[in-house]
Amino acid sequence: MLTRSTAARLLLLVIGSSTAPKSTTRQDGKPPGWRPDQPAENGGEIVERMLRRIGRLGLQPGLFFDEYRTAISDMVAMQEDLRPATLKAANDHTTMTESLRATLERGEKALEWQLAQVERLEASAWARSRKVSDWTAKEMASLLSACNVVDQQDEFILPRLSEAKRQAMTTDLVALLYNFWWTHESMPDDEEAKEITAQTNKDLGYPPPSQPPPMPPQAAPRQDKKRRQKTEL
Repeated sequence: MLTRSTAARLLLLVIGSSTAPKSTTRQDGKPPGWRPDQPAENGGEIVERMLRRIGRLGLQPGLFFDEYRTAISDMVAMQEDLRPATLKAANDHTTMTESLRATLERGEKALEWQLAQVERLEASAWARSRKVSDWTAKEMASLLSACNVVDQQDEFILPRLSEAKRQAMTTDLVALLYNFWWTHESMPDDEEAKEITAQTNKDLGYPPPSQPPPMPPQAAPRQDKKRRQKTEL
């Protein structure tokens, strides 16, 4: 069973996973979800630029892009399947159907894939310098190959690319992986997650969470007639 609070938290997990709990993640005077270091571009924009660049180089896209599309598709599906639960009353529940369970499992795999890309970023030269221009040609080619950005048959071409082209490809990849990293590092706490979900639902035109029907008035306790009469005597 899913409560509205749990569903709101899972809904936010479509873009990351929680880190150590903080006292609060809400920024004073800012709307829920606001962060000072939010990336300027979203992942889709970066991916489209990467594909155009790879095409201009005469290379074939690698497995990375199929995995990216699958992960995004599965996370969107999880988001939509969880949304009805976020529109219910706070203490209401949603039945965990086999279909919803399957959607959540695919969403979990998508998150695991994102985390695997984050781990590749943290294991790369990015740990030494976040400026790709500081990287060596070998370090750039290593990350591009580890993420399967180009088809395996084309990987031998990566070290032969001009410095400008190799650096441009790596810069795009690092920007995308940084998006993943930032999302996981910036996950809201439970309270802010509920606020973000409520605002998102409102922006999409959904009604506010329904409220449970009021409890029926309790009847006054019945007294035993004989006991009452005895007491009066």
